Amino acid sequence: MKNVLLTGIILGSLFLCGGCGIHEGNVNLEKTSKLRVGMTKTEVLSVMGEPVQGENYCEENRWYYYTTPRWFDFQVTEDECTPVLFGSDGKVIGWGSEFYARYRLERNAGKRR
Repeated sequence: MKNVLLTGIILGSLFLCGGCGIHEGNVNLEKTSKLRVGMTKTEVLSVMGEPVQGENYCEENRWYYYTTPRWFDFQVTEDECTPVLFGSDGKVIGWGSEFYARYRLERNAGKRR
């Protein structure tokens, strides 16, 4: 009986944690509508809160926010996040995967010239 109860508690906890990931992603996705080009890092923090920390894809001028959960494996991968990019002046130049893809293409095209 104890094993059945323990298994139920563990499975219930996993189910609830998966739901939390969806909720956090939805909340962060809604918050991105308040972002504006030219915002400072302090302003972004006040709107979005703390970005993802400690992942190898995180950089000083490229912050990531968990917005689109795809897997419930307790990992936060780059494809589940929305990037927010800052210029050398520390102000937002754009956000989102589409913006970041265009930015990288333009930056790489400039390097080849």
